[in-house]
Amino acid sequence: MKKNRSDVYTDGMCNTFKNHEGRTFFFELDFPAGHEIYRTIDVYNNNGLACVVHYTGNGLHFLSPTIIDKEEWKEIIKPLEDLNRSCPMTTLRIQANKHPSEVFYFYKPILVMHESLNRKNSTQMAQKINSLWNTNLNTGIDAEPKMVRYPLPL
Repeated sequence: MKKNRSDVYTDGMCNTFKNHEGRTFFFELDFPAGHEIYRTIDVYNNNGLACVVHYTGNGLHFLSPTIIDKEEWKEIIKPLEDLNRSCPMTTLRIQANKHPSEVFYFYKPILVMHESLNRKNSTQMAQKINSLWNTNLNTGIDAEPKMVRYPLPL
């Protein structure tokens, strides 16, 4: 049997909550981004979602603490589905441990966008993002994100 997971574990943040039925919208580009980054940013901006974008070893993570419902999530993902069909975008890694030099760039945001359209962020998720990426996202709703620990893919 082929092994597809390493012995190295990482921490991830889920887009769902322990104490709230809403969710947030995460996205990942697994390749060096060109026009795809602008397309993705437009989706966050057009939907009034706060967002922190940062580099990973192979691409970009888009983390948003803005609370939306499941039906809205399904609509927001539609214009981006062709960019990353393999990623369910329900959990993103928040620990820089996939590549040895990742710590030098992982926690440096390349873009920070604030919510609009009278949106509200999860207080606990915004605080976690603010502490890791040294940002100042707004807080608003008591919604504690689910956290996970899982082995990195090989």
